[in-house]
Amino acid sequence: MLEKLFGKRSTGIVWIVTASILLLLLAGFVASYLLSETIDLYSLVGYAVFIGFALILITLPAFVQKKFKLYIPPFIQTGLCVYALLYLVNDLLPSPETNGEFALVQINFLPAVGGFFLCAAIFSVVYSLLRARADRKQRHLAAWTVPLVSFVVTTLLLLLINLPSLFITLPPFSHGATDLTSVLISAAGYEFGAVAFCLTGWVTLRTGKSEWYTIRSFRNAERVKSEALRHKNRTLLTVVENMEQDATDYRKIYNRAKRQFYLARLVFLVFYAGYLVSACVGFYAMGGLGYALIAMNAAGFLLTAAVYFYEFFLFRRGALNQRLRRLKIARTAIKLYTFFLTVTSSVAANANYMTLTALIAVIMAIVNLAVLFNNLFGKPRHYPAAPPIHVRAERHSAPPAQGASAGMAAAQGTAADMLPSQETAAAADMVPPSDAEP
Repeated sequence: MLEKLFGKRSTGIVWIVTASILLLLLAGFVASYLLSETIDLYSLVGYAVFIGFALILITLPAFVQKKFKLYIPPFIQTGLCVYALLYLVNDLLPSPETNGEFALVQINFLPAVGGFFLCAAIFSVVYSLLRARADRKQRHLAAWTVPLVSFVVTTLLLLLINLPSLFITLPPFSHGATDLTSVLISAAGYEFGAVAFCLTGWVTLRTGKSEWYTIRSFRNAERVKSEALRHKNRTLLTVVENMEQDATDYRKIYNRAKRQFYLARLVFLVFYAGYLVSACVGFYAMGGLGYALIAMNAAGFLLTAAVYFYEFFLFRRGALNQRLRRLKIARTAIKLYTFFLTVTSSVAANANYMTLTALIAVIMAIVNLAVLFNNLFGKPRHYPAAPPIHVRAERHSAPPAQGASAGMAAAQGTAADMLPSQETAAAADMVPPSDAEP
């Protein structure tokens, strides 16, 4: 199964190992915060955000390869996994207390690795684009243009990434000299890694191994396999064959998961109720402000539960009309309210040393923020308008049909009352709204 998802079993194993280590580290951070308090709440949130971003980043190449049938060289996926682990582990290592040679090597090691892998991904993209352009114009691609363009693009991207760090090292944000030197050394490390890969890539192109860096579409699998055989690219051939043999109906899996939508909402409401109980117990001792937070959290829970049950009621009745647009606006407003409320609650709980309450509030804030973005930008974006009054009156006054003809007549009448665009929207809304929350 791994080779069908990732193209190669080895790539899948690297992903599983990396994701497992990242999740274990996250569990360790949570345990340290709750049990030993060796890290504070804000450090925990920072580590959690980084691990979440790292998981998305290392999964992105496999998703793009599977979804859009674009062959991504395995070294890009593996490089992202290795760098994500090295970055996190390096951040956990204690800073050296001396300014000797060992300290300088430790400071420069990670940026050089980061520059190397970043330039590798950019090199692959640049080479694929320039090669496709040269093939269209039937021209020869000069080997020196690829590393040169890749180095320029990598440098510009690194400059963009490091500008905030460089800015805060200048007065009045810092004392200047020491912090500025550290940032410049880090930037030099990134550039060194980029130069190292550009030289490696140039040598590889000169030796005829350009297939290692080519990103290509394999929608026409037979043509790509024949090219892989001609160029003796065993990796490309293996990935395309594994992807071609995958007969899994992912749409069916997605629809099955969608049908569990309301069960997941029930679990979310149970979790929300548990958070409300812990908040009541924790904030009760705070007095006036605590009472206000308890009341506002209770209001947020009741509003969220009311919206969920009302959406379920509409879904069971099949009431697909303009009310859903107003419902989406109300749901977005509630999520915005609960997001700011949980952020406020986490700050208040952390200030009063209520560890568990603060942690649960942070989790609720992250969930509410994710759902808020999904409500604003997720599907469905268009809703069918309510049918005219005379159409609804005709439906109520029409005599009931018998047997299977009744269902067919109702379906035909509904379809006749809709515009083509409304039919598409109604079909999209026949399933529960695709919110991201559990």
